[in-house]
Amino acid sequence: MAMASLFGLSAPVDIDIRFHGQDKRRLIEAKVDKDRREKFPLYFDGETVAGKINIRVKDGKKVEHNGIKVEFVGSIEMFYDRGNHYEFRTMQQDLAIPGELRNNTTFDFEFKNVEKQYESYHGINVKLRYFIRVTVLRRLADVVKEQDIWVHSYVMPADGNNSIKMEVGIEDCLHIEFEYNKSRYHLKDVIVGKIYFLLVRIKIKHMELSIIRRETTGAPPNQYNESETITKFEIMDGAPVRGETIPIRLFLGGFELTPTFREVNMKFSARYYLNLVLVDEENRRYFKQQEITIFRRQGVLLSSAEIPVLDKNSGHTNVVSLLSPQQYASLTSKQQKHHSQKQELHRFPAPTFWQRAYLKGVLYKPKDAMFLIRLLVMIIWAMIRLHSIELPYLILTRFRSTSMQHPQGWKWWWTIVMGIVRSVAPQIRTIGQLRFLGLLIEGFLPLEALLVRNVKVQRNVRVKVNLEILLRPERASVAEIRQELRDRGYSDDVMNPSQEYFASMHVPAHGPHARLANIPDEVGHLDDDDSFTLKGEWIEATEKVKKNDSSPPQSTTVLLYFHGGAHAFLSPASHRNFLCRLAKEIGPGTRVFSVDYRMAPEHPFPAAIHDAFAAYLYLTEPTHEALILSDNMHHHRHVPVDPRNIVVGGDSAGGAIAAAFMLYMAKYVQPSTSPKYVMPHATILLSPWTDPTSSLPVAHNDNWYCYCPGPLGSKPFDKTAYMNFSKMINLACNYLTGDVDTVPNPRNALGKERQWEWYRHLAQHPLTVPVHRANFSELSNTLVHTGTHDRLLDDSRLLAHRLGLANPQKLIRIENYKDMIHVHHVFTGLESARLGSRNIARFIERSRRFRQVEEGVISMKDFEQRDRVLHKSMVHTRSADNVEWVTVDDRGKEEAKDLGGPMNVLLEVWPSNEEKVF
Repeated sequence: MAMASLFGLSAPVDIDIRFHGQDKRRLIEAKVDKDRREKFPLYFDGETVAGKINIRVKDGKKVEHNGIKVEFVGSIEMFYDRGNHYEFRTMQQDLAIPGELRNNTTFDFEFKNVEKQYESYHGINVKLRYFIRVTVLRRLADVVKEQDIWVHSYVMPADGNNSIKMEVGIEDCLHIEFEYNKSRYHLKDVIVGKIYFLLVRIKIKHMELSIIRRETTGAPPNQYNESETITKFEIMDGAPVRGETIPIRLFLGGFELTPTFREVNMKFSARYYLNLVLVDEENRRYFKQQEITIFRRQGVLLSSAEIPVLDKNSGHTNVVSLLSPQQYASLTSKQQKHHSQKQELHRFPAPTFWQRAYLKGVLYKPKDAMFLIRLLVMIIWAMIRLHSIELPYLILTRFRSTSMQHPQGWKWWWTIVMGIVRSVAPQIRTIGQLRFLGLLIEGFLPLEALLVRNVKVQRNVRVKVNLEILLRPERASVAEIRQELRDRGYSDDVMNPSQEYFASMHVPAHGPHARLANIPDEVGHLDDDDSFTLKGEWIEATEKVKKNDSSPPQSTTVLLYFHGGAHAFLSPASHRNFLCRLAKEIGPGTRVFSVDYRMAPEHPFPAAIHDAFAAYLYLTEPTHEALILSDNMHHHRHVPVDPRNIVVGGDSAGGAIAAAFMLYMAKYVQPSTSPKYVMPHATILLSPWTDPTSSLPVAHNDNWYCYCPGPLGSKPFDKTAYMNFSKMINLACNYLTGDVDTVPNPRNALGKERQWEWYRHLAQHPLTVPVHRANFSELSNTLVHTGTHDRLLDDSRLLAHRLGLANPQKLIRIENYKDMIHVHHVFTGLESARLGSRNIARFIERSRRFRQVEEGVISMKDFEQRDRVLHKSMVHTRSADNVEWVTVDDRGKEEAKDLGGPMNVLLEVWPSNEEKVF
């Protein structure tokens, strides 16, 4: 209240507070005074409170002020002590600095993820309220406006839920036992019990059961108790006889109850009691009380907002109203049945024929015609610019200078190729357009593989995988997390997940509160028997070895490889040429299993990681119960691979999957498996995309020679950047939530706000952004390749740094190739591509011998001596973070140095997650 009103003066401004989505938000009607009720917008714990504040100047006069602020306040008010309010939660934002108000002004406010640990409560002597308070600070009298909200809290009581047994008795006159099925009830629960008359020697006229709320405020000696009878009804009329049993069934849904409050901020409590009263014919009363706990249970459906879903029959978007548990309970049985039929729409349909065609790269939409025109124009312009401007300049300078299109170390033809590719990438706007370019790439690059001799390729390998059996180790590892969510009453339903469920997926990875992060269930479509098909192809180097004393031994290495493509396009076919050459470089007998993993938007995270685990089982245990090899798949059977010979590798998004798979094995599979799986002895990561949110500096550098555009995603802490992402496809969002235009699912089809919630939480999961959130301990020897012009240079550098710190006893090496771009290995005509394959082969051999050191077969001294003899030109120096930092030029010369920005800058890009979040 403004002080001016005390002197009969009116406030010089009017303040109006409007919450975002207020018209659609559910309203709670609550008792304000004895005879007055009001409606308040409903919020939940952890939910953002945002809106607009309109300040209207009266009579057009200017108003001087000393600043304007807005506060979010949680307050406890005692009616007997009205002068003192106890504010247990206060958050403040300054809206304006001191100045003048001349016109009507609007301010935005937002309090993100506000903790509201208590539920709102209006009692007899106490009020717990949350409100927004706007203050216009003035010299004589501040102008203040408050706007209340109502908060519901879904906190399960910590004590057990045992049944209640009590006795009422008068010696030799009366003995009654009554039993209730449990001691904890949710607000829409049913109290079920029985009363047993064991001895009756007095004349009982009737018996009644009541629910009493006892409110306690203050502390001794100034403590006040007030009791209020919520309901009372007669359960027996007439005298009972010995041995008689009376059933009790009391529905709580019809009464105005609140959850139990116990010592809230040491200010008040509100407890509930079941009160059983017996009245005899002389109106003497015998009673027994028992405390019960009442809590608010989070139902499957929390919001009454209307959400868009797709009708599986018509393909059109309908609007379905989600009901709260209270609203659903109030419906008649016919209405509930009708609502359940509408809920069937939440089983999102598979893509239509035209959507499937679009996902295969078939362009048929009008906007795709414009895309093709833009593509052609940009290619022509790139050619003109390169030949008329860049090339003459480079000729005049004898190719010894650097320009916007040409680094000094590039060949002229490579500048032209990269110039054309860079002009194409920014034009992509949809998944269909991305897949179309993928078809062009897959049609061209595999042709080079035809020139590679002594390599055998077995394509289209297929294995059916039972997802339920496959995920048993994972489910066992996260069982405790999920059970804790359920015990506390938090919803883990994919249609309406609670904030606590979201938070469980990005818990601290380090520090005193470190724990395993939850993994969401897959949302992609599976076969009718809850299985999916694992696809891939085998590549084998078959060159025969000459049988003489100097011939090298036959290689036993099996490379489990994941291709790149932003989790959205490309396939093993696009990488066949590179992998054929790499297999030959490693040595005759080398086999590569290139996985055609499930991609987004059809199958968002974590489907690809599950495919990686299934592929590992296919290699090591082809008869595993999770794998289904039918008779028509007999040619896909193979002899089990010794897991000690397996190497995991991948490039770009495939590199991220390889890294995530190693983390998945170490953190989610091994803890719940006996006997333990043998971890692959080496991991090969080529320009890994371990930060899909593009948070690191290089991802935003416009003056970059790499063909990979940037940024590819947005930070999970910046909602504005996410909502306004328009440069091209938000590929990070596509990987985590899918694409609603082609494949709707529960993460993307329930509105932009819900999709943002999924994105910002999944984008902090240690398996999706390992470079920022993962605990890398207990992993294998790792080789990371990148280039000085790689768009993901910072991803690779920060990853290597964290790997080295977490694994001081392992081989961690990063090679930075001068003047090279993203995954330069696939451009097999480059000398640096051949050098990269050679160094991969060398590292695999080093890792194999390093495992022999760990197994005690050879000593560390023997390993180091042999290492220096076999690889004299190789840098072996480790830095303080236990990493071999190496720079490689196009002649293969190595230097022990790191070409990149300060590491402390990369480490501070994301905030620490040391705090306890769940």
